[in-house]
Amino acid sequence: MSAFEYQLQRSMRRKTLSIVIRRGEVKVLAPVFLSKNTIAEFIVAKTPWILQKLQTQKAWVEQNDQEQKQFVEGETFLYLGESYPLSVGAASKSEVTLHNGYFIVNVSNRVKPENRANHIKGLMQDWYKQQLSDYLDHQIAHFADVIGVVHTGVNVRSYKRRWGSCSSKGQLSFNFLLMMAPSWVIDYVIVHELCHLTHMNHSPRFWAMVQQFYPRHKEAKAWLKVEGGNLRLE
Repeated sequence: MSAFEYQLQRSMRRKTLSIVIRRGEVKVLAPVFLSKNTIAEFIVAKTPWILQKLQTQKAWVEQNDQEQKQFVEGETFLYLGESYPLSVGAASKSEVTLHNGYFIVNVSNRVKPENRANHIKGLMQDWYKQQLSDYLDHQIAHFADVIGVVHTGVNVRSYKRRWGSCSSKGQLSFNFLLMMAPSWVIDYVIVHELCHLTHMNHSPRFWAMVQQFYPRHKEAKAWLKVEGGNLRLE
């Protein structure tokens, strides 16, 4: 008996077996000529991968189902793994600061009440992006020197389902929400992407390289799987 439910779809045109997972539903696509035993063996072999994908999709669904942020007084937001309450005030100029254990957001008097929440959200997103950019400047330089790799640029972006990426041209990109995670988790993502400058895949050689330069990578990866859904500004 399988550890999960799945739908089997056979096709005259299909030549190989494949698996599609969308919104927590598993579909096995198979040629008509394959036996049930062959399909079952294929599913058993792919079970660890399927369960991992189902867990990842479940985490993102749960994240989207969480109550949306209101950007009001007392609401908490993460920064480097710690939670800080929001303190909202009025001023001639809009700005965000982290001071004495509070996110202090001053909102310009020119902002209309109905636009206040979106305005604060934008302010905080810009603040997180700048903080991560400053953090990356130092840490990427450090780890790139230790690993012995050279990148062609660094970007801070808004991603829905990834923490970082490395292009074939050596451009590194990072999700601004990483600034909400503990520093040791951010450093793992940095090392992960820097190692892609040498290995543009997730081969054993790639993971061996990550292990060499960041031994806590398994712990950090597990932390992101469990806690990643809490890193949000929505």
